[in-house]
Amino acid sequence: MADELNLLEAPLFGPSAMLARYKNMSCSVDGGMATVAVNKYRNANKPSPEKGGCQHAHAVSIRLHEVARDAYERAGGQVRYVEAFMGKGSPATIISVLETFAAYSDAFIAKFAGRKGTPEGKCAAILADGSITWEQTLQQICDEYIGLDCNGFVGNWLRLLQPDLKLTPNHRADEVRTKALHYRTRLDQIEYWDLMCYTHNEHIAAVDDRSPAPGRFMVCQSAGGGPRRNEFAFLQTGTRTFQLAAPTPQDIGYQFYVISLW
Repeated sequence: MADELNLLEAPLFGPSAMLARYKNMSCSVDGGMATVAVNKYRNANKPSPEKGGCQHAHAVSIRLHEVARDAYERAGGQVRYVEAFMGKGSPATIISVLETFAAYSDAFIAKFAGRKGTPEGKCAAILADGSITWEQTLQQICDEYIGLDCNGFVGNWLRLLQPDLKLTPNHRADEVRTKALHYRTRLDQIEYWDLMCYTHNEHIAAVDDRSPAPGRFMVCQSAGGGPRRNEFAFLQTGTRTFQLAAPTPQDIGYQFYVISLW
């Protein structure tokens, strides 16, 4: 298992290309391939799974490793394995974890099917449901136990695009800003691949491209609604700060800097 980006692909590998990887993960299963998408926002700091937390995901990650002792190796190491369940996983790592669920489904069912009312019991029931396809099974598991937070999306994109920046899915907005080469001070300066670093470290997102209308941009991020690409109008609020003109309840409506790393 490895994250890879070839030299020909790199100049075109913007935020939307990274989003496409998360939305089209090809997993090897018994009898063929299953295409799975990351649809959920997950953040280890959230107080409950219902609010986007990773508590159930963490429990299931421990149980999967109990029946699949090579799970860490498959994922590229223990850190990468844990990242997949904590909202920080790369597409390649998440694929490896989903393939591990498929490869060890019988062992997982045998050990945990009787644990009603627990995360591992629910996961075993999903794996044991013979009325659905492998694609549907892995999609349910991905929706239930695997998701992505804002740093997970941006950090994995930057780690894959330009490893020498030494940015990871654990680096928050303030840490990413230490690598800034330029701060945008006007709306007409904002370009594709700029980063939106929220002023109090609350969130990070990426500008994918300009929209035809002035002051409007296509933004890739993982927030409420999970990993997604949407059009937003920006408002300038200060010399170096901006804000979404009309954020929805699923968006982060606070002020942000717009920076370039290139």
